[in-house]
Amino acid sequence: MNLLKTKKIEPVLVIAGQGLQSLTSFITGLIIARAGNQDELGLFALGFSFCFMAICLSDSLISTPYTYFSAQKNKANHELFSTGLYGTLFLGIFLAITSLSITSISTDALDSISHSLPFAILTLALREFYRRHLYIHSNAKTVFLGDALTSALQVCILAAFSYHQGMSAKAAFIAISLASIASLFLFIHYDKTRINTLSLGAIRYWLTQYFLYGRWLILGTACHVASIQLYPWLALTGGGTKEAGIYAACIALANLLNPLLTGLTNYFRPKLMIAFQEKDSSQFRQYIQSITALFTIPAIAFCLVLSLFGEHLLAALYGKDFTQGADALSYMGLAVIAIAISAPLQLALLATRAPITNLIYHGLALGLLTLLSGVFWPSFTTSMLGQIYGAINLTTLVALTFMFHKYAPRQ
Repeated sequence: MNLLKTKKIEPVLVIAGQGLQSLTSFITGLIIARAGNQDELGLFALGFSFCFMAICLSDSLISTPYTYFSAQKNKANHELFSTGLYGTLFLGIFLAITSLSITSISTDALDSISHSLPFAILTLALREFYRRHLYIHSNAKTVFLGDALTSALQVCILAAFSYHQGMSAKAAFIAISLASIASLFLFIHYDKTRINTLSLGAIRYWLTQYFLYGRWLILGTACHVASIQLYPWLALTGGGTKEAGIYAACIALANLLNPLLTGLTNYFRPKLMIAFQEKDSSQFRQYIQSITALFTIPAIAFCLVLSLFGEHLLAALYGKDFTQGADALSYMGLAVIAIAISAPLQLALLATRAPITNLIYHGLALGLLTLLSGVFWPSFTTSMLGQIYGAINLTTLVALTFMFHKYAPRQ
């Protein structure tokens, strides 16, 4: 009975935890916009693009291969975990140093976040790896507690900065770092997996295995990060940090469904990898279809809300200065539907060990964005970027559907 209750509540905790994280990110943007200004929100969006890159690269190169090998029987789980943790630490340090170098030699505005951003990158990468590790071992309760602690602490720190009139992008990255460290201590305290001291040979072996599995994923992730995080930089070229701030407000609203989509993705990722090994081709395809419906139905409803009430939402949450981005929300809503349908298809293709499709999918998105950027450079507005965002995601969904029918197993 207790086992049944745990299995029933686990997906709820996964989605709720992801919801807390996304809500905190959303509130962070609101606080920066209200207590700061459009320029600070734009600067935060530009800096957070580095954090997003760190999380995505760590996920593709470390966490996803770790999830795949952990799902197989007779694997050395302690070695897998330790290698994953070491790999995440090394990657986080490398990306933190890279961000420090880039922001230090960039514009004066980016220089203001050059010292707080690297710590946010490293702590976020480690926190996300531990979250995935705990999900693999069905410890969603601990992850939820860590997410709740992170959310509460981050909002409290931001509120303190706002109260003392010190709200800025730099302050936001300090808050993210401190909150992530607190959740890491909680995860380590409750986690029963021992961190083993491995030989260099063992580390080299498993990192090689991770790389062989994730080599296409890492290229696809690089394309994914670029295709998503180029948008605020394009807004910067069109209207400075103020335009980047307006775009950040719009994409924050469009991403409000991400807690559900990401939570479902985290929950079904290991289950799909196991299902591929245990189910026949017909059962596997039926399983994918049922999961796709869970992703798609709420996305359609959310798209309608953005289309009908986008301007009112921007005015109420961010202020009247942000309402000029209302047109972009309608197009971003269509993109949300495309992303929701794409998510289970990507998971299925990963389970079938066809990671090259990930590269094709995100590479196509980046290629289209690069092409359109060249055509319209440098006259970018938030409305134009919203149209580009919607069109690209619908186009890549069509391509992904063709790849699924090609690579998915058939009877």
